[in-house]
Amino acid sequence: MITHHLLNKRVSWNTLEKIRLGKNVEYVRKMNFGVVRDVTSCGGLCLVIDDNEEKHEIETAELDPLD
Repeated sequence: MITHHLLNKRVSWNTLEKIRLGKNVEYVRKMNFGVVRDVTSCGGLCLVIDDNEEKHEIETAELDPLD
C-alpha cells in the first residue's frame, strides 16, 4: 500500500465567504488551516480536520502543505 505524501501533514486552503454590507454583497477570501487525516485511493480527495475539529472534504489540488 502506498501512503500519500500529504497524509498527517499540516495544510492550508482558501475559501470565499459571502458578506452582506447593506444592499451590497462582497466576497472575502479566508485562509483555513488543518491536518490531512485520510486520502482517497485515487489521491484526488482528502479528509482534513481543521483547527476547530471540524471535518472538510477537499480536493488534493486545493491544499498547500505547510510542513
